[in-house]
Amino acid sequence: SVCLCPLGDHLMKMTLRTINVLGNWLVGYWQAPIPEPPQPVTHVDADGNTITTPAPVEERTGLLAHELSCKDYVALYLDLKRLQTVVENDLPPIILQEMQVALEGKSATAIWGLCRGFTLSAGAQVTPVKTRIVRSVAKECITTLASPLKSITSLYRMTKKPVPTRFSFFIPTVLTALHNFKEACTGGASDSQPVYPLPKPVVDDIVREVIIEVTDAYHSEARALLITAKKAEKAVSTLRKKQKKAPDGTAVTEEGDKEMSDTDKIYVQIHLDILEYGNQVKAHLGTSVDLQTFEPFMQLQALVRRALWLLGQIPDEPADNLE
Repeated sequence: SVCLCPLGDHLMKMTLRTINVLGNWLVGYWQAPIPEPPQPVTHVDADGNTITTPAPVEERTGLLAHELSCKDYVALYLDLKRLQTVVENDLPPIILQEMQVALEGKSATAIWGLCRGFTLSAGAQVTPVKTRIVRSVAKECITTLASPLKSITSLYRMTKKPVPTRFSFFIPTVLTALHNFKEACTGGASDSQPVYPLPKPVVDDIVREVIIEVTDAYHSEARALLITAKKAEKAVSTLRKKQKKAPDGTAVTEEGDKEMSDTDKIYVQIHLDILEYGNQVKAHLGTSVDLQTFEPFMQLQALVRRALWLLGQIPDEPADNLE
């Protein structure tokens, strides 16, 4: 039909404009900083009273209005990769053919350049989106870890519990979110269609980065817990010394207590937990990583090296590495 050529030409021009707009949007969205939440306003009235006015609620729309789910980030990642392939390899020849543009010349160069520019814009967002996938999975793992880990202090502080001999109940569940993510990417043991059809190298990279983030968070949380436990024990010890004084007012020297202190029991418990956590990490990373040379895990183990001395596995008491 005589109408089809002009219509096809018009549609292809619209396609090029859409590609240009979408490319600009990709760059603008991912590079635009998320504004800081508004702060409440405080002032003093005529009577000297401090008045705090709540911050106004800022309405936000679009993708920035809320955190996307892991599934949405994976879908976005796959869409970006598909867009890269289609726009760079498949679309330009079709446009040139439909618009009857010669394969050589300024028009063809402009079309190829536009498609290439979009591909670069889309490609630049692949890594940030993958990072958000990592953070989404890691956040769920860290949430599973953080709260039960803090409860270890109350479990041993002034409870006369015996020295622990087994890892904590919550340790086997710390990396459950990562396990579920891997199952969704591979289809699981049932060989069903994967929910997240990501390439294996990408999945392996995400798994490694998630474990690094979770292990770093584990180190931070455990270190804070041990510092708090040591300070609490020191305060109690100081108070007891003040209460136990000789009649002449001099301090009484206490006989060495052969029983392990509460803080040392906490050291041992965290040590046992880290050993089991290491088994799970090894199961996820396989033979590609040696835990004895895996820096995040080495730092985590070094945090509770004192437990090895307490258990008689090393001869000398290690230096305090919490300061």
